[in-house]
Amino acid sequence: MADNLLRVRFHPADSGVDRMNLDKLWLQAKAKRDSAAARHGNQSKVTRAYERDLAEITARIIRRDMRKTGNKRKAA
Repeated sequence: MADNLLRVRFHPADSGVDRMNLDKLWLQAKAKRDSAAARHGNQSKVTRAYERDLAEITARIIRRDMRKTGNKRKAA
């Protein structure tokens, strides 16, 4: 389906993304999620798919920040 082509998929090899790109990616994912919610409603499949992408990017940002601060505990 066309919506699946827009989804952001991550691969372990792209873990070297710098801070600026990851933050821009988060903002783009948030905008896509918000526009999907406005068009399709909060509980639609499309909105939930974008929410998963947003959660995945957020988790990567948290892991990145933990690495930068030297905190080696895993995020809960």
